[in-house]
Amino acid sequence: MTMTLRRLCDGVFFNDGAIGEQEISHCGIRLFRFMDRFYLRCPPDELEPDEVSALCRERAKSTGLITQTNQTVREIFKRLVYVLQPSRFLEIGAGSNPILSPADRLIRDTHYVRSDADAGQANGLTEFSLDSGLNYHDDHLDLAAAVFVLHFRFYEGQIAELQRCLKTTGAFVANVYSRSNESRETLKRSFLAAGFQLAIIPDPHNLCRAHEYWIAAKREDSLARHELVLRSILG
Repeated sequence: MTMTLRRLCDGVFFNDGAIGEQEISHCGIRLFRFMDRFYLRCPPDELEPDEVSALCRERAKSTGLITQTNQTVREIFKRLVYVLQPSRFLEIGAGSNPILSPADRLIRDTHYVRSDADAGQANGLTEFSLDSGLNYHDDHLDLAAAVFVLHFRFYEGQIAELQRCLKTTGAFVANVYSRSNESRETLKRSFLAAGFQLAIIPDPHNLCRAHEYWIAAKREDSLARHELVLRSILG
């Protein structure tokens, strides 16, 4: 079986055939493999919003691309929600595979808002993107989380909106992988410049290559509390 590339947009291709090399040349363009089945013109955190949308829409149609690793990380975040029991919880990039299922939401006393950057795929989700802020007053959210989102570009405006909307006792928790060291440093500086304090926990289980959990909070005591809970879940 040979590799068969299908163009999703100018910078994103889907491979319908055999898994290919990490880097290839296609029509004179250097492409990088991502999630085995995608080939990108650049690292995922450098993609433009329309390219990210094309990739995520195709991924949503292919349930086989949701790996056991992905499900394990989501289970970790679900446990975090259950332990913290936030009154107001925002999931960023929820798409078609949110942290909490409808059954989970029936037994939780939590106002759970799912958001996504792709308005075309919202399906009742709140839009949260470069061009769309959060429709909340200041200090509204107890918890915000993003699972397998921060390998894409996360804009300074979005970070500022999180800083505005999170309570002083709240936190934003995300996992980070598939970024270079330089890219991680740039993202870290963006959070710090917005007024966040940051804790970075290397994944003790090495579920993904260079996998980390990031916690951002406004206050040191809140950061420490959320870090303690996450470390206890990670074991």
